[in-house]
Amino acid sequence: MPDFFLTTEVSRFFYKKTTAYHGKYKILAMENLEPFLLYMKVPADAAKLMAADRSSMLDARRVGDTNQVVSSGDYFHYNFIFRFDEEFEVPGKKGFHAIETDCGDGTYINVERGPDFTMKYVTRVTQRHLISEMSFVGTDIVSKAIYQRCI
Repeated sequence: MPDFFLTTEVSRFFYKKTTAYHGKYKILAMENLEPFLLYMKVPADAAKLMAADRSSMLDARRVGDTNQVVSSGDYFHYNFIFRFDEEFEVPGKKGFHAIETDCGDGTYINVERGPDFTMKYVTRVTQRHLISEMSFVGTDIVSKAIYQRCI
C-alpha cells in the first residue's frame, strides 16, 4: 500500500491499473460502527439504530473516467460522483472534501477531510465481496463494513 500525504493544497498518490470494482453490493456485517458514529457526534440513540441496520446497499458504477457510488438503505444515503485522484466535495457533509485513488489489486483508498476530523477508508474488492475499513486519522477508532456482491 502506498504512503501518501493529504494537505489542503497537494495530494500525491501512486497509481496502477486494476480490475473495476463496479457492481451492486448488500451489507453482510458491520464491526465497531457505533463508536465510530459517536466520534462523529451522532446522538447515541441514532448511532445504536444505525449500527444495527443491515438494509444498506451499494451500487458502484464507472462511466468513462467518472465513478459513481450510490448507497441506499434505512439510514445511509449518499451519491458520490468523482474521478480517481481528483479532490471532490462530499455530498451532504458541509465542509468535507475527499480524494480516492485506485491502488491496484482491488484496493482503493479514500481520504475524507472535514473541519473537525479526517477519515481514511481502505476498500478491498474481491470477486464476491467489498470490505471497507474506516478509521479516523490520529485515533485508534476503526470500523469495518463487509458487503457481498449481488449476482
